[in-house]
Amino acid sequence: MPALVLQTGTAQWAVAYGFTPLILYLFIKSIDNKKLILSLIVGLVGFIAGSYDFRILYIVLWIMLFYVVYKVFSNIKNRNFKRIFSTLMFGIIPFVVMFLLNSFWIMPFYLSDTLFHNVAFDRALFGSHFFYLSHAVTLFHPYWTGESLKVFTVQQIPFYFWLIPNIAALGLIFNYRNKKVWFFAFIAALGILLAKQEDNPFPHLYLWLYNHFPGFNAYREASKFYMLVALGYSVLIGAFVKSLMQIKVSRNYFFYARYLILVVIASVFIWNAKPLFTGEIGRLFNTISLPADYKILAEILENDTQFSRTLWFPALSKWSYFDNLHPRYVIYYDAYAWYLEFKKNPKYKEHVYNTTKVAPDLPWNFEVLNQSFSDNFLDITSTKYIVIPPQYKDTPDDDMFLGTSINDRPFIINFFDNLNFIKRIDIGTKDMVAYENFNYKPLIYITEEMETVYKKVPYKVVDYKYINAAEYTIEIKNINKPLYLNFNNTYAKDWALELEGKHQLSDKDHLQTDMQFNVFYINPTDIIKNYSTESYTKNTDGSINFNLRLYYIPQDLVNIGTYISLATFIGVFIYLIVYILKIVFRAKRLKFKIIGK
Repeated sequence: MPALVLQTGTAQWAVAYGFTPLILYLFIKSIDNKKLILSLIVGLVGFIAGSYDFRILYIVLWIMLFYVVYKVFSNIKNRNFKRIFSTLMFGIIPFVVMFLLNSFWIMPFYLSDTLFHNVAFDRALFGSHFFYLSHAVTLFHPYWTGESLKVFTVQQIPFYFWLIPNIAALGLIFNYRNKKVWFFAFIAALGILLAKQEDNPFPHLYLWLYNHFPGFNAYREASKFYMLVALGYSVLIGAFVKSLMQIKVSRNYFFYARYLILVVIASVFIWNAKPLFTGEIGRLFNTISLPADYKILAEILENDTQFSRTLWFPALSKWSYFDNLHPRYVIYYDAYAWYLEFKKNPKYKEHVYNTTKVAPDLPWNFEVLNQSFSDNFLDITSTKYIVIPPQYKDTPDDDMFLGTSINDRPFIINFFDNLNFIKRIDIGTKDMVAYENFNYKPLIYITEEMETVYKKVPYKVVDYKYINAAEYTIEIKNINKPLYLNFNNTYAKDWALELEGKHQLSDKDHLQTDMQFNVFYINPTDIIKNYSTESYTKNTDGSINFNLRLYYIPQDLVNIGTYISLATFIGVFIYLIVYILKIVFRAKRLKFKIIGK
């Protein structure tokens, strides 16, 4: 059942989960049969699965590691050191292949110290009051009603779902001498331990792992660990069915009773899958088309050649348009760090809002836009448009207000209507509401003083060119006094400025604004003093012109990692082709020998 629930989320999850049984099957076969070709295929399939959702693959990698440990200890008991070596070798190969294939992103993330600490990984733990031991044991997702999802509402467990853990337990009892069955029982138990999140027993385990175990902070809530329970139970139930079918019966009623048990087992899962076949489940399994309002907004943004961001409130729609020139963001997910900084300032004022449809912990979503400096906030973030998506109450799968805990759309519209620094505009949409901020600042500009959100800082536009997400070229003209070059993108110490693409300017002049954006202090006197006249042009009035290259240094690591990934892929692909050709030629040779006889 959790697989159904999770597949109603995003297609990426569904694909990643779908690859999981194949990866584990091939991995177990590669170790048990000592097949190099299978080890390479595992690495290749794992890479494909990880490209859809690496969090799912990360869980699978731990299952694979546990299996290697299980096989090694099995052979240590028998003192079969040759098998221990082969197990380790064939067990390591898929990990090495997957690591090399993913080098294009692992290398820059690791070497820039952002592999386990970044925006996605540094979020707070969420949803502990939705996950319980009983739901994990029965493999019943807390939001599942039996027909569809009811997000953030814990559902009662149907009585027949208790059959699932009991049948799985029978699989272990009937096969207690089978070591592989014990291994998958361990996987199921581990899944239950994690999928209950902070419920008893061991209520503090999940939080400890979240704060201390590498990579575990990617799982801010426990739903993805249902996969472990499902994998473990599937093997245990399969083992029970196999044992049941192997029992020799001498009487007809035992024969029919056996098949009746099989029907009962299958009925639990078939009945749970009914909404998938009837279409009640909705979401990914329903045919939906792009609403006209979103087409209109997309055309406007596509035709806009200037950089700007679009704020969606209260949440992003699956249809919301974005590209490199027009990033999108939401307050709830993207502005929390700003909110925490704003609260430290005495200018920040808390507000009480007259609505019952906003969760008690979410008024800050409105507060950050209702401050004396909120106009500056939108300007500095280069926010040109604020969009309130339509509310399609007749199609809840496309309702952006469902599950956000900010459900009062009329209140939201009234709130934005009363902000005096933005203006409601008519872009030709029927249900979508749009506002424009006419004073937004560009992505890159210069100021004479340090940029701050708490006051209006005059700025000057500069000519810059977007090369790619990691590189910009900038023209600075007629400068005769120190300036601040503002780059309103999330601060990262690895952004660097190069003068004329040759000389990297001092790192100590790379600063961070109170909006956690990048700013570079540039003194023309230092440029004249430290660099040759080839690096700048001096004007008759004593001012200078120069060109800068803004570059994200880890991009070099991305390039190196990409070469490694490509070389690995080509090597594995060539080996697979050679292996297939050998099989074909061997089959033809055997055929000719048979004909010759």
